Amino acid sequence: MKILRIEIAAFGKWRQKIFDFSSGNQLFYGENEAGKSTIYQFIQAILFGFPSKGRKKKDYTPKDGAAYGGRLWIEHPVHGEFLVERYKQQNRGKAKVTLNGQIGSDDLLEKLIAPLTKELFQQVFTFQQEQLTELDHLREKELHDALISLGITGSSHVFQKRQEYYQQAQQLFKKKGQKLPINQKLNDWKILQDKIRQKQNQEAVFGELINQENDYRKQQERLLKQLKDMNEQFTRLKQQEMNFSLYEEWQQLNENTLDDIPEEQLLLDLSEFSKRYQQMSERLEELEETLEKHSGMDQQSARYYFYLEQEDTLKELLQQQLSTEQLNNERQRLQIETRETESELKILEQRWQWFRNNEPKEFLDEEEWKELIAENRQLQDRSNQMQIRLQIAKEQQQTIEAEVNRLEETYPSLVQIQPENEPTNNDWKPYALGAAAVVVGLFVPMPWKLLFFATAVGLIAYRFYQGKNGTNQNNRFPEIKGMWQEKLGQLDVVLAQIEEISQSKKQNQEEQLSFQRKVAEFAFQHSLGKMNSLTIMQEYGQEVADYLKLREVFDRKQKREEEIHQKLAQIDQKFDAVKEWLPVQDKMISEKMSLLSNFIQEMEQMKFARSYQQNTLLKQEINQLKKKQKLWIQQYSEKMQQVSLSYPSEVPAYLQKAKQTKQKIKRLTELNELLTPLFPKKVTRVQLLSELKHLQETRAQLQAEEKSVSEQRQRIQLQVEELQRDGTLDELYQQASRQKAELQQLLTKWGGLEIAGTFLGDLSTEMSERQLPQLLKAAGHYLSILTKDKYQEILLKNDTLTLTDGYTDFPIYELSTGTKDQLIMAMRFAYLSLEANRALCPIIIDDGWLHYDHQRKYRLAELLAGFGEKYQIICFSSDQEMVSYYQELQQSVNKLEGANNEKTS
Repeated sequence: MKILRIEIAAFGKWRQKIFDFSSGNQLFYGENEAGKSTIYQFIQAILFGFPSKGRKKKDYTPKDGAAYGGRLWIEHPVHGEFLVERYKQQNRGKAKVTLNGQIGSDDLLEKLIAPLTKELFQQVFTFQQEQLTELDHLREKELHDALISLGITGSSHVFQKRQEYYQQAQQLFKKKGQKLPINQKLNDWKILQDKIRQKQNQEAVFGELINQENDYRKQQERLLKQLKDMNEQFTRLKQQEMNFSLYEEWQQLNENTLDDIPEEQLLLDLSEFSKRYQQMSERLEELEETLEKHSGMDQQSARYYFYLEQEDTLKELLQQQLSTEQLNNERQRLQIETRETESELKILEQRWQWFRNNEPKEFLDEEEWKELIAENRQLQDRSNQMQIRLQIAKEQQQTIEAEVNRLEETYPSLVQIQPENEPTNNDWKPYALGAAAVVVGLFVPMPWKLLFFATAVGLIAYRFYQGKNGTNQNNRFPEIKGMWQEKLGQLDVVLAQIEEISQSKKQNQEEQLSFQRKVAEFAFQHSLGKMNSLTIMQEYGQEVADYLKLREVFDRKQKREEEIHQKLAQIDQKFDAVKEWLPVQDKMISEKMSLLSNFIQEMEQMKFARSYQQNTLLKQEINQLKKKQKLWIQQYSEKMQQVSLSYPSEVPAYLQKAKQTKQKIKRLTELNELLTPLFPKKVTRVQLLSELKHLQETRAQLQAEEKSVSEQRQRIQLQVEELQRDGTLDELYQQASRQKAELQQLLTKWGGLEIAGTFLGDLSTEMSERQLPQLLKAAGHYLSILTKDKYQEILLKNDTLTLTDGYTDFPIYELSTGTKDQLIMAMRFAYLSLEANRALCPIIIDDGWLHYDHQRKYRLAELLAGFGEKYQIICFSSDQEMVSYYQELQQSVNKLEGANNEKTS
């Protein structure tokens, strides 16, 4: 494939510019910033798309708004000549391809230039100084592999990819690595397996503790249920105690209330009979008294005239007699009830120091009270846990101290400073005595000789045995000392735990003091007086509500008593008008009403006598009334017999008794509804108090037992927590499973990277074995041109690239930097020469010889001139020296002119 022409509409510096290219080797010369690299970027953009914008990328977009893009003419050995157009503003930057009248887009372009890709264009057919600089920094082995990669693929991409795989794999795992992910995971796996083995050994103890904790939990739940039932029973008994006076009234009503009450109509009839009969009787008495006093009346009496003047007022006042009696009775009843209520209030006020001007407030249903209960429970639980932990730590301290004391008593040398292997003063005595026995035995006769010899042997054997034991002890001493030091270390840890727990207890005590102050503040805010502790508030808190109810009842009764007093005072004030005619001074209001009633009766008789002077009329009226009474009695005699009454005078008492009975039955009904649920069976006050006392004692015993069980359970829970501090066995199994999965994932990734790198290495080896001989031969030819026959051949000896001048071999790691550059150039041209039949793309070189001297530049120009017979070569350079070499070798040179300034474009 060859590039025939490019037409730049606007790209970087260039505007409306056309460049024609020849088929062979050619050089485009221009000074720095002349736009050489811009032409290369334009060709790449038209073939493979516009470059994306970025902060670190050069932007070729025109700043003057000109059409960004242009056209490119290509000659293809198969498809012939075709045109590629690409403008950023048109068709979203996609290519427009024209081939033999056929128009296509990017898909057609890819098919026409296949298998050429942007990566091949950049890595194989482009020569830039940056690529040579990257290879110069490689070490010998890496450079060797990179050269092989260049020879077999035309670029170092395979080598770079393999190196990338190996580097990524080494970032995951190394044999001697410590902080790499797989190495860390393997260490964590080992540590976790040790924990699992230890936890498996502890599983039996752990299971036993769990069973014990479950037993204590069930026992505690049973005790708490009993306490709950007992508290409910205690509350019920306290309610019975508070309502026992009502219970006694209830019992009395049950015993004394009438069973049968006549029908309401019968009572109404009897009431009507009694009322009419009473009126007739009263009228008869009036007539008879009038008849007796008629002759002696003083019509001119001043009292009589006063009565005539005030008759309506006095009668109206007398009509209030019944209501006055009712008010008096109600006031007397209220006074009694008020005294009783006030007595109960004073008892509570004296007990708790409550004041009526600052009465206590109910608190049992408040959230703050519930929070105080919960906080107290939490403090108590924490205190119990600390006490248990302290007890456990002290038990551990005693056990360890006992073991340390036993070791120190058994091995006193642990606490003594004594040089090692120092012989004691008595070590020589058994030997001396044995030697003396042998000497003496030589001079005594038999059998004494045998006795002395046996004594000597015994002494020496004893000393030997003793020395052996001492040696054994000395051999075991380091082990014993290590055990002793370990126990001392454990003792230090336990003492530190005790100190930590003690500090925690002090802190908890301070929190309890703060909590007590909070409770006292709560009691002060609610005016609870001596009811200032949480325990007292819990037990007697209901008395606050009782006190407030009593206060409400007391205030209501006092208010009603005051109302009655005012009404009676108003009525009593009206008697001031009769002070001159009646002796009402210093009399009770009931007595005043009685005097007023007698006065009115007397005056009415006088008035009657004045109206009827004839006694005959009085007698006649008396007789008629008596007849009416008899008829009235006969008419109601049957109804009186129904209630077992014989005389009319018995009817009022019977009606009053029936009224009282109805009131008692109503009260009994109220008490039945109130007290039947509270008193399911009969009970006496003595029995109630006895049951309350017994219940309190039993509840205290249960509370103590529940506290003991709770402490035991907390003790076991702390031991379980100690065993569970590094996780339960199931949690460790799950953790091991997770770690295993993570490790397998990392190992899979690491293995994939290793396999990929090895595969690329094997692929390079396989390809090099097939292509390397021809490659090295061609590369040797081009290297000979570049070095002016200094190096004539490239060999592969012991898997190492080696240059030879016919006499001496030079491995690549002995070459200078400039020779390495020439070797790299030779390897790339060798690969391209092998691929010359396909000629996928022109060779584009952008100042690839900046570090060459004039001799190397000339030889490179010679190589390019010869290579241009097979390939289209496009060189861009600002090197005037290279221009002269091109002209000397009769190669095409084009000078770049007319580029716009980038700052103004």
